[in-house]
Amino acid sequence: GALPLELEVVLVMTDFTAANVEAWRADPVLAGLAAKGLVDFALLDATAPHIELCLMERGLTFDQQHPTRNPLVVLSNYVFDSLPMDAFRIPAEDSPARLEEAVVSTYRKTGARDPSVVG
Repeated sequence: GALPLELEVVLVMTDFTAANVEAWRADPVLAGLAAKGLVDFALLDATAPHIELCLMERGLTFDQQHPTRNPLVVLSNYVFDSLPMDAFRIPAEDSPARLEEAVVSTYRKTGARDPSVVG
């Protein structure tokens, strides 16, 4: 059946690297879909303090002050792998430590039996 709302659906392909986005734009199949308004492209730096999504084909920009009017569906791959995950803190002056560090690891050494390690 028909959708209850008339929503324009556009797949926006994003990457942190401009060369990847330009390669997609040059691909004949994707360029054809972009010409029909079905696909658009944007650079996305998920680590930036102010995230801005500039659609290259449509010339639209979305950010905190200019959000989309319609709902978003986001599919991501390798985004979390690319985000910095280490945390640093300068402790209080009376602490013997000069810098405290929390390092996130996504793997465990084979045979590790430390009960504080989940898994």
